[in-house]
Amino acid sequence: MSLSIYSLNTYLLGFSSQLSAAYTSSSIKQNGDLASQASETITSRRSANPLEQDLQAVLSIFSDKTRILHESFHSFKFPEGDLPNHYRTATVSDPGRLTAQAALDATPTNYLMEIDRLAATQTNRSSLLASNEITDLDEGTYTFTLTAGDTSHSLEVDINKSGLQPDTNKDVLKKLERRINQVDDSLEAFVTETQRKVYSTLSDNLTEKVVYLTIRNKNTGSSTPFSLEDETGTIVDTLKVNHVTQSGQPAQYRLNSSLFTAEANTGAADSGKLTFGFLDTTQEPVMTTVKVGLTPAEGRVVDLLLAFNGYLNWLDEKSRYFKPSLKIGILEEMNAAERTLQGIGLGFDENGLISANSKFTNAFEGNVSQVREALTGEKGFFTLMATRLEEIIDNGVQNYAASPEETGVDLLV
Repeated sequence: MSLSIYSLNTYLLGFSSQLSAAYTSSSIKQNGDLASQASETITSRRSANPLEQDLQAVLSIFSDKTRILHESFHSFKFPEGDLPNHYRTATVSDPGRLTAQAALDATPTNYLMEIDRLAATQTNRSSLLASNEITDLDEGTYTFTLTAGDTSHSLEVDINKSGLQPDTNKDVLKKLERRINQVDDSLEAFVTETQRKVYSTLSDNLTEKVVYLTIRNKNTGSSTPFSLEDETGTIVDTLKVNHVTQSGQPAQYRLNSSLFTAEANTGAADSGKLTFGFLDTTQEPVMTTVKVGLTPAEGRVVDLLLAFNGYLNWLDEKSRYFKPSLKIGILEEMNAAERTLQGIGLGFDENGLISANSKFTNAFEGNVSQVREALTGEKGFFTLMATRLEEIIDNGVQNYAASPEETGVDLLV
């Protein structure tokens, strides 16, 4: 029989008297607080139509939840070997802001982490244009310079406005996308197409396709800024592809009160035996504790299962905002892991919620290598979920939003 989040929590905690119910309850509360804070922040910064505002808040929270769950799955490494007394597990007091992973020889101790600033990727975004309208640019060859760090490239784009198929706005942006991706591996350019309402006295349900180009660094930090500049013609200025929506910057954090910076959202301690992943800035120091033995590893698995159930429940609550393909893709990955999950006493219902049976109670102590493979092996559940969540992030949350007809609001304004 499938178990609710609370029932799963109660059941899983029952298999070991050393696991604390307060530990898991704190994780659930922190996830709820994170979503609430994100929603309040977004609402305070926008003054748009309330319905559109609500949609954008949901998409922003969806992005945060997906990113945090991905990092949690991706960073979790099941301790190696068959000697649990050698295991080291790092637990954090606020898993919505920090992840931590301990090596087998990490020192059992505590750390205080304060995250002042996350590392960010420079991101440029062009003007928002009607996809199928013929471009306003004149026919001809346009040249511009793309500079990334110390390297410059001179690029050409041909605009065609004669013949039966003159270039549309989407065609032009796709040409820019291809040229940029061809010449510099440090950058990625991609065109996003979505829909928005057309305000008309004829109908309340008219929509049009709109398109924009995004260019961003593949790596966070400020060491490799990029820019674009027109040489012949004004394709850069006209389409505003040099408009920076997010500047690249390094992370800044304090470990046990000592100040550090990092180009990526990662840090380390104990001569690299303890690694950190930064998820969000902190208001209060986050405690990281390196613990010995099997029980802490069990606790981390329980935490991740509950976090996954919470994520799916949230998607179901907000399902009107999303395409069905979002949930279907997640369930497909779960189906791929079903057999290995059953082998350690885990299953899931038609909604994807994880449930447990009596086999799970003894799985860790009885066959720890099987548990490791089922969760973090090549086809393990955590591995497959991390890959799926990364794909969602790379595609962009806007691509999973339902159409304006289904939500009743603009997807992009």
